[in-house]
Amino acid sequence: MVKNTILLLLFATLFACGKKDESKTQAVAQKQQADQQTAEEVEVLPNGEPAHITVQHILIAFKGAPRIRGVERSKEQAQQLAYEVMMEARQGADFTELMRKYSSDTGPGIYSLANDGVDKYNGEFSRRDMVPAFGDTGFSLEVGEIKVAAYDPMKSPFGWHIIKRLK
Repeated sequence: MVKNTILLLLFATLFACGKKDESKTQAVAQKQQADQQTAEEVEVLPNGEPAHITVQHILIAFKGAPRIRGVERSKEQAQQLAYEVMMEARQGADFTELMRKYSSDTGPGIYSLANDGVDKYNGEFSRRDMVPAFGDTGFSLEVGEIKVAAYDPMKSPFGWHIIKRLK
């Protein structure tokens, strides 16, 4: 009787373990399928850029930049800080915390953009609503990648934009 009970428990345990492995396998397969569908839904334009992106950015401004108030750092100090902050972000620092600590942007810091020639979704900005360097850098990034759009009087007059692509 005890031997039969032990065998029954052993069989039940093996059967239950098999069920768990099956459900784990199914869950992994479902996640992979969802990821694949999401990747397939990303519209890519003929130039290879995505049609829509979401980015988060940190603006490192300098004294005298247009529409920027309350910043006392020089262009040289801003440039140095921008690359230091970018390295922190690339090394895994929390991007949102870096944004809160360093950004001179008065907006939300997270922007969804529609590329040139693409209809905007609700809440999106057109690529051309931003300074050229912002869009040029943002649309060149892979999801999770971080780069700096350097100060340029014509393409990025407000300072250095550290941009991370979220979607």
